[in-house]
Amino acid sequence: MKWLAVLTVALLCTACAGLAFGVQVGSDGQVASFEAKLSPSALPRDHLAPVKIRVEGEFMATPENNLAQLRSVEVGINRHGKLNTNGLSSCRMAQLVATSSKTALANCGPALLGKGVIRSTTDFPEQARYHLQAPILAFNGRWHGSRGRVFLHIHGSIPNPFTVVIPIDVHRSDGTFGTTFFAEMPGFARRWAYLTKFRFVIGRRFWDDGRRKSALAASCPAPKGLNGALFPFARATYRFVSTKTLRTTLVGGCRVRDGK
Repeated sequence: MKWLAVLTVALLCTACAGLAFGVQVGSDGQVASFEAKLSPSALPRDHLAPVKIRVEGEFMATPENNLAQLRSVEVGINRHGKLNTNGLSSCRMAQLVATSSKTALANCGPALLGKGVIRSTTDFPEQARYHLQAPILAFNGRWHGSRGRVFLHIHGSIPNPFTVVIPIDVHRSDGTFGTTFFAEMPGFARRWAYLTKFRFVIGRRFWDDGRRKSALAASCPAPKGLNGALFPFARATYRFVSTKTLRTTLVGGCRVRDGK
């Protein structure tokens, strides 16, 4: 019945490809979710093609209505997805500090990698809690070999105009999760702010020396004879100020695309 097992796997891969994969994890009352989606889900078997990845996370209050303060976030993407910013413009942190979203784009638009949104709650002493939502702009920074940086630019106006720039350390390796993004929350955020949700899409096309390139590309690692594959797609690690750590791995899918 070997053929039946192969057919089952193939049908499963085809059915799941193209869906957003998400999971919820919790420990001692703290609950967080992580979701990621690759598009398009139909990819070549033996070479890379341009893709985008949407990543989303949410942090829920405990039954006592207590929010946990996030210390750091780490997201790893499977090695079959490649981040390659060679030829893409880079941006310096000094070009983003104390700027609006409009000014940040004017200063570093050619280095833009992606966009998103962030939701947070602030709890400053002797002030009412504020719930805010602000846009995220992700800009390519400088690279040195397999290590580089991406800058997250966050600008909002509630309760007062503010700008936060968060450096993200990026590391490329040959492990299961070949590209890892690590961000540590700013000091004030670890004291007075509570991240409740984030969502961003990364991946863009750009021109370099007359050639069209993609900052993010991927292939479908399906064995010959199968039209799809399941694999560890992305991993998220949330570390909280309370020293608690939540980690989860998403199993994703893709289907093989013929031609280019």
